[in-house]
Amino acid sequence: QNLAQLYLAAGQEREVVKLLDRAGRQSEAGALFFVELAEILYQNSAPLEKAGIPTKPRRVELLNRAAAFKPEEPWLRQKLADGYKLAGELAKATDLYLALVRDYPQLLGNREKLTDTLLRSGDKKRALEQFEAIVRENPTRPQGYYLLGSLAIETKEYARAVEYLEKAMLLDPGFQPAYYELAGVLI
Repeated sequence: QNLAQLYLAAGQEREVVKLLDRAGRQSEAGALFFVELAEILYQNSAPLEKAGIPTKPRRVELLNRAAAFKPEEPWLRQKLADGYKLAGELAKATDLYLALVRDYPQLLGNREKLTDTLLRSGDKKRALEQFEAIVRENPTRPQGYYLLGSLAIETKEYARAVEYLEKAMLLDPGFQPAYYELAGVLI
């Protein structure tokens, strides 16, 4: 990572790619190694892309190599899912987040990441189900009900939207976005 930063500082983007490609040829380095290589590429993608060096295919290849190790550790599986999400591989990220939510429901943030990934991939129905689970897990947050209401509006489930938005306003009477959304639904 430090050597890659030095090459970038010297304007030697091609040397960064050679370095990371050489590191990526390691055969027994382990899942964490390949996930971290993908992270280095992601963190330095702007100057590399500017120099005409595409990083996404390399990142996906490294993440696939990491996934081939079938990591068991939840934190490493989460890093892998995050990497796929950042690389735009939403189906792979969704599968990993679903498994994490199923296997480790006590870990915070995975359901939210799953929901975001589902929204990005256009699967609003499954995203709505995840939002509902988030609200069940934390029923006093008005933002959850607001998001549910907004998503219900997008899926044209207006009665549900009204219910969710009213709940958000009940939990936090000063939460103005809920009032605006509710007014739009009622109109």
